[in-house]
Order: sequence, then C-alpha cells, then structure tokens
Amino acid sequence: MSLPKLFAVALLSASVAFSQSPDGTITGIVLDAQTGRAIAGAEVAINGQTGGLNKTDSEGRFTIAVPEGSYTLGFSAENYHDVRLTDVAVSPGEITEASTVMANLSVVTSIDVVESATAVGATAQAMLIEQKLAPVVSDSLSHEELAASTSSDAAGALEKVTGVSVVGERYVYVRGLGERYSAAQMNGALMTTTEPEKRVVPLDLFPAALIENLRILKTYSPDLPAEFSGGLVQMQTIAKPALLRHLFALAAHYPAQILSYNKMLGQLQDAGNTVTLAAYLRLLETAFLASGLELYSRAQIRKRGSSPKLILWNNALVNAPSLKSYAEAFADGAWWGRLVENAVGAHLLNHLQGPQWSLGYWRDAGEEVDFVVSHGAHTSAIEVKSGRSGKTSGMGAFRRRYPKAKLWLVGETGIPLAEFFSRPAAEWFS
Repeated sequence: MSLPKLFAVALLSASVAFSQSPDGTITGIVLDAQTGRAIAGAEVAINGQTGGLNKTDSEGRFTIAVPEGSYTLGFSAENYHDVRLTDVAVSPGEITEASTVMANLSVVTSIDVVESATAVGATAQAMLIEQKLAPVVSDSLSHEELAASTSSDAAGALEKVTGVSVVGERYVYVRGLGERYSAAQMNGALMTTTEPEKRVVPLDLFPAALIENLRILKTYSPDLPAEFSGGLVQMQTIAKPALLRHLFALAAHYPAQILSYNKMLGQLQDAGNTVTLAAYLRLLETAFLASGLELYSRAQIRKRGSSPKLILWNNALVNAPSLKSYAEAFADGAWWGRLVENAVGAHLLNHLQGPQWSLGYWRDAGEEVDFVVSHGAHTSAIEVKSGRSGKTSGMGAFRRRYPKAKLWLVGETGIPLAEFFSRPAAEWFS
C-alpha cells in the first residue's frame, strides 16, 4: 500500500466519528425453546422500563432504535418464563443482534426462574435451537467459533464441518457433490463466482473475522433458492464496520502500548465485545495496518489470554491523525518514546513474516521487555531507547528467566536507530 493511501486510511479513521448517526438499532427474534416457533407479542423492556413496551411481530422479530450505550433487555410473554439479556452494546448507526429463546411454563418446573444471559451467548443459543429444529439438515458456525479457530477465511473454517469438502483450499463442496450442485449466499443474496470457468464461489476470499455466522444447508426446502441441489452455504457478515474503524483509530492513539480488551471496550464506549475486538485486531493485521502483539510465554494458555501490545505497521498511520508537528512530537518525551518504539516494532513486523518467526513482548511483576523475537529455538529480547530516561531492568529479569536468550539494546547507548533500520530485521536475528 502506498504512503498516500496509508495517510488517507488514517485520516478516514480519525474523522469517522463525525459521520455516524446518533442512534443504533437492536434487532432479534424470540423463539420457543421447545418447538423453535417464533413467539409473537412478546414484550421487550429496555433497562427495566414498565410502559410503552416494544412487542415482537407475527414472526417473533423486534427492532428498537436506541442511543449509543449498553443496555439490559427484558423479555416476557404469557405462559413463558422471563428472560433477561445483559451487556447489549449499541454503537451509532449499527445493528446489534439480540435474539433469544424462552422456556414454556408447561415444560419447566413450577418455580420462579428468571433466565439471564449476555446478548452474545443468547444469540449463539438461538442459533443452536434453530439448527436443531430446522426443517432441513444443516450445520452452523458462530462468530465465537470462528474467532477461536486458527482459520483466516471462510473456506478454512468450513473444513471442520461434517459433510463438507474443501478443494484446493478455496472451493467448498457439500456431501461430496461437485460444483454444479452447490451454491453460496451472503446476507441472503446469491453470490456469483469470480472464476470464469467454474460455478462454485471461492470462499477463501472472505476473511473469517468479518463473518458473523456460517450455515451449511445440506437438503432442500421450498423457501430456498432453486440454484442448488447438493448444498447451500449461507454467510452472514458482521454488521459493525464502524467498530473496526474505531478500533484502528484507538490503536493510532495508543501506539506501542499494552491495552487490555476490557480497557479498549471502555475507550470504545462498550461497543462490541472482547471476542469481536480480538477478531477485528487480527483483521487489521491481515491488512498490514495494526497488530496486537501477544505476551511472550512458554505457556500457550497464558499467551492467548494476555493483553495485546498495539503496534501500527507504519508510523505515518500514527502521525496523520495525531496532528502534531515534528517539533511538538519531539518535545513530548512520552509521545516521542512511543513513536520510536512503534517504529522499531513496525520494522520488525514488516520483515519478520512467516511461520518461522514470532514477535511478542514480555512483562512480569513490573518488569517489561519491549519486544521478544523467537526464531526456531533462538530467542532475542529487544529494549528500545529513544534518548529519554527509561528503565532497562526488564532485560536482566528476562535473562534470569530465560538464560539462553540474547539481549539487544536499540537506540541510545545501543545499536543506532539509523543502523538498525538500514538492514532487514531478519539479518539481525537469524
């Protein structure tokens, strides 16, 4: 991507707040947990309201326009137990899904029960109920399952589905039948292929981070398009594009800093959830815009549960929205230090690509190392010095924890920054 385009992307992310509508929309469907039928006339209360309640239509659907914020939804219907959804986050101009299921009083023990769940969990439960009671044989993958997998695109994610074959890492065949028997939909519309000599749609074109859910229908019903007889892949995309831009703007505001996902949610006014933020951060990385470095640890569980360190792939993405002149940036010691550290991190990200390289950071009991590079059995710890005061005690603590690691000091009293940037990073650490 050229530098002018990078500036344009950064400026767009900085100005997006002015283009959003003031209200968001909460929508969903209420189903019977026993039969899967839609519940018409169910009342939907927002934050405990008692009057002027919204009701579901004949298909069990509801749509409510509300200002930005986090809400608690209460569902009640005659002959059903009440349900409460918490942490329903609404962003300006976006659609938030808040579907749920309700248990009939006749099939539940007669005690006072109020079911409570988050919007994300309830939507996943409704999706499972819909799959169980669907008139056709189907499988599905939720956004949470896609985010937890290692697949980067829709084709890779569908490899885990029973009865689905992925050919050439991009073409999906259902029940072993060829391309003429399969079709694909996105948001309810049939997709055409980009291949001139094939009918099947290459699903490796669609990043998994942008998919809300995937449904694979293996049998036909009259309400489906007559374009397939073997299988239909239905893809629903995430309806939060503004959150992706806001996350990028947040990364540009906090370069080379460690932020927990919960703190990011606070900065983003509780829009989305931690799973969505992690998926969006991976999506920004695939676009070579921003990365969230993981904590270096030999324990994989601790590594995956760590707070990310935000690094932008080019300092132009930081400087454009900051609107600081060179003199102002240099005079601000803390900001200048983050710029220098982000520049080193960007150099490492741009050159240390491939499965043989791993880049992270290290922090333990108040001690910190800016970057940790792993290459096979070799580990290198890197501390960046911008010429301002700062501690390097983390290097000693890291050496005590990992005696075989190499230590590198970049910047003041170490490798000059100009020399470090003049050579590909792989030459330093190979």
